[in-house]
Amino acid sequence: MKPGQVRELDCAVIKALPEDITPDLAQGWIGNARALKKVLRQALLPSAEQPQVVLPALQHDADTLAQLESWERHYRDEFGMMVDFKGIFIPLRRDWTKRLIAVPQGMMCNIAFAKNYEMFPAWRWTDDLDAAVKGRNDREPGRHYAIWIRGGVEPDEVDMTANQTGAIGLSGTTLLEDLLMEGKYFRETKDHLNKQKIAR
Repeated sequence: MKPGQVRELDCAVIKALPEDITPDLAQGWIGNARALKKVLRQALLPSAEQPQVVLPALQHDADTLAQLESWERHYRDEFGMMVDFKGIFIPLRRDWTKRLIAVPQGMMCNIAFAKNYEMFPAWRWTDDLDAAVKGRNDREPGRHYAIWIRGGVEPDEVDMTANQTGAIGLSGTTLLEDLLMEGKYFRETKDHLNKQKIAR
């Protein structure tokens, strides 16, 4: 863009904002500039270059909102955390996804593992899970976030490494997400995920 166009585009975007936008929705966009950038890129780029859209929770369907509320209750009851996911941004749901994983800002693998260990016997390969995965995750809980997963009891059969799947745009769950989902699933069913296979 030419230097003068940046200011003109800024003004055009501000003028185009709906006047009836709610305070919660506005705050959600303010708190997640990266997601807002993705939405603007989708509107401005040719369709072949469009990234996946991420929308505020308030713009999603009843099932999505119910799952978010379930996660809020889980964190309140199990972790003593009062979490409000109303302004969280969530990727658009795909046809094959079933479960939502909502991760609160600041949650750590060691905390999630300790909570799981209170509910059932568990083993870990290192005393400090946070240090073991630092810098190796697709997502970090620098703020609240949520992702969609397929939702089966066993992991998908993927005969590729994490580097190979990442190279073609596929992303798996992080250790933190797996620990949180395992604890919530056990709390709801008194059973475990990945009983036949190990998630990779």
